[in-house]
Amino acid sequence: MTSRDTNPLAITPRMCYIVCVAQGAPMFDARDNLISLISDLHKDARGFRPRGFYNYDAMSLADMRALVERLSQEAQDAYEADRLEAIELDRMWRDDVALGVVAPDDTVKLEPWEIWEALAEAAGFGA
Repeated sequence: MTSRDTNPLAITPRMCYIVCVAQGAPMFDARDNLISLISDLHKDARGFRPRGFYNYDAMSLADMRALVERLSQEAQDAYEADRLEAIELDRMWRDDVALGVVAPDDTVKLEPWEIWEALAEAAGFGA
């Protein structure tokens, strides 16, 4: 199992090159490809494109590759944080359904222990 199997954001510059070729995109030199990849990874990691954020003219290819590695890690961390937040929000929603605070929809089937656990936690017992 590779890192790409467990995390869809495990992107390498070579993968970007292959995708560009497969989609018929015009090929640029390595510097332009890295700038494009930095922009994409920055958006994935921080939610916005880095227009004017970096001075690409002052960066060497090695600096850009190091930035790609850092942004790749940030994007993977953001992906993992979003995944964990979704799990926690689902748990909280199920607790609210168990307590009767929120009406259940057709997709939820609570186990009896979930209802008792939610009631106990609401009363101050347990975790």
